[in-house]
Amino acid sequence: MPLVSIVAESDIDVLLCKKLLAVCNFETASEYPTYGKSKLDSKLAGYNNAANYSNWFVLRDLDQDQVCAGALVQALLPNRRTGMVFRVAVREMESWLLADRDEISRFLAVSKVRIPEQPDILPDPKLTLINAARHSRKRLIKESIPPTESGGRIEGPGYSSLLSEFILNRWNPERASASSDSLTRTLARLRAHQFIAN
Repeated sequence: MPLVSIVAESDIDVLLCKKLLAVCNFETASEYPTYGKSKLDSKLAGYNNAANYSNWFVLRDLDQDQVCAGALVQALLPNRRTGMVFRVAVREMESWLLADRDEISRFLAVSKVRIPEQPDILPDPKLTLINAARHSRKRLIKESIPPTESGGRIEGPGYSSLLSEFILNRWNPERASASSDSLTRTLARLRAHQFIAN
């Protein structure tokens, strides 16, 4: 079973990548959260060079940086090395969580009508998730996922820990892929890639 190192924008993104690798029967080697897409972009060439000799899975959010994921990949990494899988979540990793619609509505304790059926077309999936959490029937969700008025952050104090719990214990990438072309393509790419034998 090939070992694959992960690079992503945050700890929670890394956790999601680990889940994707596990579903595709790969093991995680090392983990590199860059804590921001600008840092990820600046180090991407180095990771790509390392992929001449070892396996790498890099995940980045599309956000509003390009019209589509393919354009961003071409701009940032036109010549991928043998061991490199570079994928872009459309438009954010949160769209892939929202794609597991039944399960995340149960986790957030909100009506399923608050979870969009086509998360890939959302301009801001993270905000959509946060706004859904504002209507939760659970106090913990309402007070932890949305930001506080005085916090000065775009997310609440328990955002990462609660969504990490969701990813680990409840999120099903294969089920979610039925509602996300972006996630479907990522799973297919991982499964089809001929990683370097360790």
